[in-house]
Amino acid sequence: MRLSGAATVDQPAVGGTGKSESCAEWLKGTASSSGRKLDLATISIVLPAPAVSMGDLTLTGYTGPGSYPLDQVSSEGGFSMVVDAKEYGLNASYGTTGSVTVNADASGTITLKNLMTQNAAPPRPSVDAVISWTCAA
Repeated sequence: MRLSGAATVDQPAVGGTGKSESCAEWLKGTASSSGRKLDLATISIVLPAPAVSMGDLTLTGYTGPGSYPLDQVSSEGGFSMVVDAKEYGLNASYGTTGSVTVNADASGTITLKNLMTQNAAPPRPSVDAVISWTCAA
């Protein structure tokens, strides 16, 4: 299955404040108990069918633009992606891999490989995904 679409976020979710900030301010990240973090907006793309959504994502151990392993991405309630009412999640034992790249212009990409269907009997269907964004604030 191949999906494509676009979503526009009116206000960057910098620091979870909901207030509009520039791309340069967002790119700095915010302080957390374990160092700096970068809050990524909730991703929701609704096409005629299927719909794709992911919860609020946080990149922990953020040190500025660059590439980060997927294990530095967290989400309240666990990391998952819902595609047309089917939930796919990270499962390292099944070979789920990925990375997050944040560019100096505040654009970026989340690359996911082998996200596994949750609560399904083996063999579990899997999906790969590439989610890209730009910042125009």
